[in-house]
Amino acid sequence: MRRDWNTVRDILLVLGEGKATYPFLPDELFAKHGANELNRHVYIMWQEGYLLVDEVAMEKNLNQYAHFTEKPVSKNVFDLTWRGHELLALIRDDIIWYGIIESLGKFECSIPVLEELAKRAIIQKVDQSEHH
Repeated sequence: MRRDWNTVRDILLVLGEGKATYPFLPDELFAKHGANELNRHVYIMWQEGYLLVDEVAMEKNLNQYAHFTEKPVSKNVFDLTWRGHELLALIRDDIIWYGIIESLGKFECSIPVLEELAKRAIIQKVDQSEHH
């Protein structure tokens, strides 16, 4: 599975802006990304410590459903961790985000690279605002 950074960002934005009501992520996310992709991203973001989930329900649903094609995995998410909020803070701004995505083009990158690109863009934006 390839990570889709727009899916990651959308999950972070929905949770960070309080648009999700536990235990459900909004249906708009399922419509935009599809249950399979959304569930896979929720799962790997949880594994990496970006999301707080109901772990008992998550494990139960993972054992019950062999595939990520249904909603159950994603409905166990209730908030971002500190780490999730930190990543969101770096990529929340649309100008910074779309600049990063454009500069990446078709290249795949890791979270540390994404974070570094966002930090550089933020520093550049701050420097530009100080000189005006």
